[in-house]
Amino acid sequence: MLGFMRGKKHQEAEVPLTELEVQKNEELEQGLFKGGAGTSTAYVHGVAFPADQAVIDALDGFVSGQYNYIQVGIDATNERIILQETASIELSEVASHCPTNEPRFHFYKWIHDFEDEHFESVVYCYSCPSSPVKLRMLYSTSKANVAGIAESKGITVDCRLEITNGPEFNEADITQIIHPPRAEAKKTFAKPKPKGGRQLIRNKE
Repeated sequence: MLGFMRGKKHQEAEVPLTELEVQKNEELEQGLFKGGAGTSTAYVHGVAFPADQAVIDALDGFVSGQYNYIQVGIDATNERIILQETASIELSEVASHCPTNEPRFHFYKWIHDFEDEHFESVVYCYSCPSSPVKLRMLYSTSKANVAGIAESKGITVDCRLEITNGPEFNEADITQIIHPPRAEAKKTFAKPKPKGGRQLIRNKE
């Protein structure tokens, strides 16, 4: 009996959580999601901080092709959307531009060819590494607002990503989202014609 109880206790022991699961649990405890264990509701609904003029100008430059990458952050003290960086870089370089200690929003225009077609696809990425839970909550609830600011400047997002660390921003995953594998065409079978050339015609109502 003692051995059984020890085994049962061992089975009920907590399984080690991944970094992402730990972050989600912290957010639940702080009341980020409805039904969370916390009592705070300050960040349950999305927030809409105004964007600095530098952000607006950067989005215009992004549209006109001055550069293909924009990084946007949040000034929590002044409650504003701020510009962090603009650059012209390869897709493989975006990972190295993702901070390892704070969340960020990224816009990247991926100019590429796929199956003999030319594409200029916009990727909108929210990167959220391990960082203070309140900061993550602030960024998480600003995703829609930042996307809306970009859309108001005529930017159409083709791929939305949420990653923990920079290396998760990679060509293989983005390609699968923008160009998903085509489903195998369903086979159709011709119905046999009625004998004697007769056809069944349904009256239209």
